[in-house]
Amino acid sequence: MNPTNIKKSLKRFFKYLFIFFSLAWAVSFSLFFFIQRNSNETFLLNISGLQLSLFKSFYILSVLALIWFCKLLKWAWLRVKHLFSKVLLVISTVIVIVFMFFNSLVWLVEPSYYEFVSPEGKYSLVVSESALFTTSIKIYERKNFFFINIINSDIYLDDCFSPMAEQNYNVSWNQASVDLALKVNNKDEWASATIPFDHNDIQMLEFKYFNLEGNLTPEKAKSYVYPTYGSNMKLTPQAKLEQALKSLSKDEIVEVPNSNLAIIPVDYAMAATQWFLCQTDGKKYNYTSELPSTYPIVIPKLNARGTVFLEFKDIYSNSIYFKEDGPSFQHWVKITKAEMPQN
Repeated sequence: MNPTNIKKSLKRFFKYLFIFFSLAWAVSFSLFFFIQRNSNETFLLNISGLQLSLFKSFYILSVLALIWFCKLLKWAWLRVKHLFSKVLLVISTVIVIVFMFFNSLVWLVEPSYYEFVSPEGKYSLVVSESALFTTSIKIYERKNFFFINIINSDIYLDDCFSPMAEQNYNVSWNQASVDLALKVNNKDEWASATIPFDHNDIQMLEFKYFNLEGNLTPEKAKSYVYPTYGSNMKLTPQAKLEQALKSLSKDEIVEVPNSNLAIIPVDYAMAATQWFLCQTDGKKYNYTSELPSTYPIVIPKLNARGTVFLEFKDIYSNSIYFKEDGPSFQHWVKITKAEMPQN
């Protein structure tokens, strides 16, 4: 066969192969994106230890689009005669280059994934770790070849301490359960939890905190690690309240003066706090409603009619104000500072 014809055949083969690969990747990404967007599952493909997430899939799709854009640009440049059209092509090229630069930052914000398979290969534990500004750890179980399900939402560690990247962790399998221990700071303090994969519905994990001297108190442990709750945790507000109360000290509960009401912090995320309003008899707390702000400081007040007013402050001491509007504390209306009780 003529070498020229062989070269043309190979060129045509790789051209159609690239077209097929681009279309297949675009369709696959769209399908996985749709599934992840409309379910509690997270796409994560494990290819011989290489973890391919949806973010990285999008980046690869962007690179493919850039290659096609360059081909289109070359074709248009050879056919466009007007100077204005060429200027538009140059501007479009600059915009695409800037987009790809920011798109490449996905490698900085994308968490690292670590997968641990049980000895018999039946169960898989997946731990993600992100340490851009603060270390965030999430725990998953693998459901199938393409998707994982979250067990715990974020666990935030102080000082960007990265136990997974620094190999300060321990994973120990015991048939259908696994013990996970993470070093949480430079003081030889650890957090550990047992994850039972044979349960149909794994609820929020309870971490135990310990150091070389033994177990830490929940109050001390909470000062550097903050468990939060994902949207798929299937916890009722009352169950979430009771879970939070296990690690709270009495000083962290905000009492509403001259009432049987209390305000409980149940979730933390950076400088935000989720607050629940509860009724209490001094021993048990019963969920009433969720408060309308996530500012980390709340100051309750009660007027002469028994109406509850709330002042929320952010970390910069900026305040917003609310009062109850309706029965059972289910509705709150935003007000001005002048409308707050003066007592």
